[in-house]
Amino acid sequence: MRVTIYNESVRLVLFFLLPIGLMLTVPAQVLLNTEVSVTLPVVFAITTTLLFLSLKLWRYSLKKYSSASS
Repeated sequence: MRVTIYNESVRLVLFFLLPIGLMLTVPAQVLLNTEVSVTLPVVFAITTTLLFLSLKLWRYSLKKYSSASS
């Protein structure tokens, strides 16, 4: 799957919202010694940010949780 044929907004969706583009494109580009279309620090920063936000949402949801059966 070559994500470089898509415009920037579609690539953003394929790399970060549906990470199939990241999983298929980056390893193939590394193996073929071609230029990687996404820099690893950017991927690391976005991944870390999304992980932090999901943990905050998880903790917030646990505080608001009330059991339905007891």
